[in-house]
Amino acid sequence: MEEKLRESLERIVHAMERYVEFKVLVKAEAVEEKLVLEAGELVFYTREPNVSQRPLAALRRMLLRVLRVHHKDIELERSRRGESIIVRVRGLGPEEVVKRLMDAVEVG
Repeated sequence: MEEKLRESLERIVHAMERYVEFKVLVKAEAVEEKLVLEAGELVFYTREPNVSQRPLAALRRMLLRVLRVHHKDIELERSRRGESIIVRVRGLGPEEVVKRLMDAVEVG
């Protein structure tokens, strides 16, 4: 199971020139806050209402805790369609991002 999770996360996490990038779908007004791998996509469930930037702020807090990086090393950007968030992380390689995400991600 752990190897399958690793392989799925490795398909999501991409090394770019100056950062590591991955996409996260954000689902507001959930029962609990968690990161879940569903159908090959990383999904963040938050209790926050879908108001202003509250779900993004919750995602940022979760990623800071999980990835253990400085707040300046995480950048969040809405995708063109607005359905997902593009996360850019500086200061870590893709292998380390996958390793740290594995400790926090549930398989759904």
